[in-house]
Amino acid sequence: EKLPEAAPVFDDLIQREVPEKPGRTAAEDEEFDIISPRMPRAHLLSNGEWTVAAADCGATLSACQGVDMLRRSEDLLRRPLGLFAVVEPLPNGKRQKGQPPFSITAAPLYDDLPRRTVFGGQYASYFAETETIEAGMRVQVHATQPCEIRRFALRSKNGGRQRAKLLLYCEPSMARPEDAEAHPAFSRLFLRGEYDADHNALLFTRRPREGENGSLCLAMGFAEEIAFEYDFDRESVLQRPDGVSSLLRSGIELRGGAGVPDPCAALSLELELPAKGQRMVTLLLTMGRSREEAPQAGPPGTRSPLRRQPGGPALPVGFTRAALPRQGFQGPPDSRQGKQAGAGRPLGLRHFGRPAHSRYGAEKHGRRRPRRALYPAA
Repeated sequence: EKLPEAAPVFDDLIQREVPEKPGRTAAEDEEFDIISPRMPRAHLLSNGEWTVAAADCGATLSACQGVDMLRRSEDLLRRPLGLFAVVEPLPNGKRQKGQPPFSITAAPLYDDLPRRTVFGGQYASYFAETETIEAGMRVQVHATQPCEIRRFALRSKNGGRQRAKLLLYCEPSMARPEDAEAHPAFSRLFLRGEYDADHNALLFTRRPREGENGSLCLAMGFAEEIAFEYDFDRESVLQRPDGVSSLLRSGIELRGGAGVPDPCAALSLELELPAKGQRMVTLLLTMGRSREEAPQAGPPGTRSPLRRQPGGPALPVGFTRAALPRQGFQGPPDSRQGKQAGAGRPLGLRHFGRPAHSRYGAEKHGRRRPRRALYPAA
């Protein structure tokens, strides 16, 4: 039978388990609780197309095909950049009063809140804890698609229900690092941000330069069917002269401001936490070759980064439901059993307490062996 013209032809990619071999050592998790921008540790996550360089302080660099998706940090202390998550406990009647917001990562404020960072073979996790709420963020890269996965979990520590607002902030770049460094202010003028109501996602595009045939499109959206507020106006989200540190102020309202020129990506949503229970949301960052290609559904093998399944969440092409967590975080793959990334045991946020064993090189590097209690048996 003759195939129609321009029909997509592809072969399914089967991800096989890697067998164990004598002499092959598995990657060990590293945990840090002494975090300083003067001596950062970095962790690299990549699938060959999308790459994330994550520092223990929370600053990250996201790049795809040689193009920086998000702006990179020039100074981790005074101007850290990446994707930051701020949690603000909200008042809940007379029983609970509002509390100051806090960041899941040490950056951008570097306050004295207890935090820790865990670097695994295929993920980087950040944790913070207050008297009433425990919060965590896990960064992963999809195994086969140009997709970055950010999982956020909030857990209530007291016996009553709590309400909390999760604020996410980043600054898209969509430019090659040499171009952004040569003309930083000029490069921001051609960046545009908009909200796609049909797919409930934020889209960022850059007008192509002279001699270029097309541009890239960055899509950001939640994997769950959830309502959120957004804003593209960086001047209204941040305050001078604090910059990204001003994200730690209370009562930030996102009004859906214009995204031209020099837009930012600010998203906020309210979560209700059950008594001593947790809620989790998943943010996806994906890339497409055009504005039309990014939000539209397509057959497997295409480069459409987001697709809407009937009655289901927005998923990147080739991203199966098994890869999405059901309850809480998903633990890293068990190297002894060769499980697929994202299908590990759930990460219980109730195990935020200090470990009972001795530290591992804490005096010198602020590093210790990971706690096995973080990954309890399912």
